[in-house]
Amino acid sequence: MLGASAGVVGMRAASEQRRLRLRFVPVRAHWVQAGVHLGLYGAWASHWPEVLHHGPHLLAQILFYYGFDVLLAWWRRDEVRTGFGPIPIVGSVNLFLWFRDDWFVWQFGLLAVGALAKELVAWKREGRRAHVFNPSSFPLFFACMILWLGGLDATTWAGDIATNLGKTPHVWLWIFLLGLVVQSLFAVTLVTLSAVATLAVLNVAYTAATGVYAWVDVGIPAAVFLGCHFLVTDPATSPRTTRGRLLFGTLYGASALALYLLLVETGGPAYYDKLLFVPFLNLAVRRLDGLGGGRPGRGANLGHVAVGVALFGALAATGMVGKRHPGRDVSFWEEACREGRYRACRSWVDLLDSRCHDGEWVRCREFAGLLAAGDHVARDLPDAGYHLTLACQEGVAASCEEIPAFLAADGEAALRADCAAGASLSCLVLGSLGTQGMGSEENRSLAAARVERACELGLQEACAWLRR
Repeated sequence: MLGASAGVVGMRAASEQRRLRLRFVPVRAHWVQAGVHLGLYGAWASHWPEVLHHGPHLLAQILFYYGFDVLLAWWRRDEVRTGFGPIPIVGSVNLFLWFRDDWFVWQFGLLAVGALAKELVAWKREGRRAHVFNPSSFPLFFACMILWLGGLDATTWAGDIATNLGKTPHVWLWIFLLGLVVQSLFAVTLVTLSAVATLAVLNVAYTAATGVYAWVDVGIPAAVFLGCHFLVTDPATSPRTTRGRLLFGTLYGASALALYLLLVETGGPAYYDKLLFVPFLNLAVRRLDGLGGGRPGRGANLGHVAVGVALFGALAATGMVGKRHPGRDVSFWEEACREGRYRACRSWVDLLDSRCHDGEWVRCREFAGLLAAGDHVARDLPDAGYHLTLACQEGVAASCEEIPAFLAADGEAALRADCAAGASLSCLVLGSLGTQGMGSEENRSLAAARVERACELGLQEACAWLRR
């Protein structure tokens, strides 16, 4: 595509007798941001191997963005300046969203949207032409709206990105320290400081009002904390005055929590919370700067950095950031559910499910019990059978003891019906239990066939079981 576009641009320039020129102009803000992103990706990759696998895709995106951005600019004018700018743009986008392999071509469309908005949507700020929208956040907003409204979120890694970022060791500290580099050099500390402080205050107010925690087992999620440090701090699309930056950050923090609660209530992808409001903030930048307050000098910014360090220390000590949050205690949510606190039962169920798949196998048994009984969650016997079997296989003796009674009641019939309807996981559960002599005589005799059926239906776990 880029080759054909280059040919068109070249022919147009030749026909108009234009001489196209390209100048490489390195900007400190861009190469510093690129280095900071590299450090963050390195820390993230140490926990989640998928980041390493994504490395070639990142490189392809950077090359694409360079080509598309230059060709777009050449279409409109003769001389184009480029530098390290595309690297942090691509890096920022991929910190929050990338498409799965079968859909990855749309990642390039996502970047093209950002480049088009940067080139075509501009206004005058302080007598100079400047792009309106953050070139990373605008395409993320555009993609999230389409994915959300179209029910296409499964085509991306967005949920896995948010989850695995939060599981990275010391990730809040990494984000904070790397963010300090950008804040100290480019005087955007007030944006991050006010955003994080707002989130902390609203968290406390939410808990005081409801008796529970907004983000269940964390005060400020790592992905939202990342947004405060690396998504809204673009100097070109954020306010330049003290009051403007304070309000800009405050509005971002408040919007992240409000959008999370809205998405949870409407069944939307809650991890879009930090991405949807930034373009609206970008549109308000000139009005926010009009509030006055002067620009923070270097000395004032260093003072803001010191306040930010103190705030981070306080948040870490209280568990507002990091993995020591009181909401991580499952018993807290169980008790809150029994007391009828707001959204507590739903949060308890979700936390059990999450902890089960994080390797806390006893939670699988507890989750299976809720699914089987239909308590606080829709009754789902096939899913209950899967979680009960998983806990048993991972050494939870009580689960193994409960399986015969579960199957003898309605469990085996539900799993059989689900398997017959083409549910590969139910076929595998029935088959694996049958090979261990569990269930009816029919289940034991059909065990191998049901595992083969699960493999035929595309369940790789079943295929691996057959190869043992």
